[in-house]
Formats: sequence, C-alpha cells, structure tokens
Amino acid sequence: MDSAHALAVGRLDPPLCDYGNIKEHIDTEKVRWTCPDGVLTMTTYPRVPGSNALELSSEPYVKTCIERLLADITHQIDEMDRAPFVLHDLYRGGWAKENYQVVLCFLKACGLLEPARPRKNRAVDSSVHLSAMSLYHSLHEEWINDGN
Repeated sequence: MDSAHALAVGRLDPPLCDYGNIKEHIDTEKVRWTCPDGVLTMTTYPRVPGSNALELSSEPYVKTCIERLLADITHQIDEMDRAPFVLHDLYRGGWAKENYQVVLCFLKACGLLEPARPRKNRAVDSSVHLSAMSLYHSLHEEWINDGN
C-alpha cells in the first residue's frame, strides 16, 4: 500500500488498513452506506414515531450523490485551507442541496470533517479529496465484491 493510500485510510478509528472493510467503520444502526454503480448512497432508517430509540422504521430514506459532485465538493474543502464552513459556502447550484448533505454526512462519518464553531465544519487536514475518493472507491469495490 502506498503512503498516500495509507494516510487516506488510516484516519478512521480503528484504521481501515487493519480491517479492510470500510462499512464496519462508517455504518451505524440507523445509517447504511453503499455505492451501487458508482453512486454514493446513504440509506437512513428513521425511528418509528412514538416508539423507543431501538425500533426503526421499515421504510428507509435513500439519498444519493454521484462521484463527480463528491470530487468537486472535496476539492472546494481542500481549497478552503481548513477554514470553518457551512453548506451554503460550498453550494454552487446545479445540484440539489440534498446531494451536498449526503457528501457532508459521508465526510463526517469517515472522520474527515470535525466540528468548528456552532453549525460549522472544518477539514481535519488539507487532503480531504484524496482521502474521500480513496474511501469512496473502497466502498464501491466492497459493493462489487459482495456479488452485485
């Protein structure tokens, strides 16, 4: 594994290079990440209204983002040189804001963004693009290897 890839995958705790399965690190009880046909997909299982926290709805919300938008947003974040930002700072039109939200959720789940001030985020370092794209491609390869 080259040093750039090791840097990209070594951010998660525990590091991906020790386990090899990104989904074990970014999936939670309520959110599942997949990458069918190269489309980053966030599936969220909301709680059933009026139920306890463990009872999840059988009807998930599915939100997606294409690779090109992920690359564009992560380049923008790298260009900000770790300055705090909000979604509005990244939004350039042409895509639904929901797609931007999917990217930000993915970056947070992967540990590439940290909270800055109230309602703001900041890159953990200056190579968010490299790390995000490495993780995206790992997620896509897992989807292919799972027989899809």
